[in-house]
Amino acid sequence: MQVVGYYENLKAEQRRREAFSEGPFVGVCTDGGWRVECEVKGHPCPALPDNSIYGLLRSWKFVKGTQEACAQIVNRLNDMVKENKIVLQEDGWWTTIEAA
Repeated sequence: MQVVGYYENLKAEQRRREAFSEGPFVGVCTDGGWRVECEVKGHPCPALPDNSIYGLLRSWKFVKGTQEACAQIVNRLNDMVKENKIVLQEDGWWTTIEAA
């Protein structure tokens, strides 16, 4: 799983490539546990995902949890990007193919 600091600024292109080397979804540690965030074009740091992604997270019974649980979800979401089940929209947000 890719890990990014809470509100970490990823303006530096090298750090951005490193942070999203496995895909657009990353794990972020917050004071309330680990959560999933994603790359959004034009934003300097990862952001909370689109509602269609939250629907998936809820169906998988995950919104925030342990590092291990978050890693499994992040890896699963990034695999779905590779399988074109999650796509990048023109507005820069990642959504499920059903929501596209």
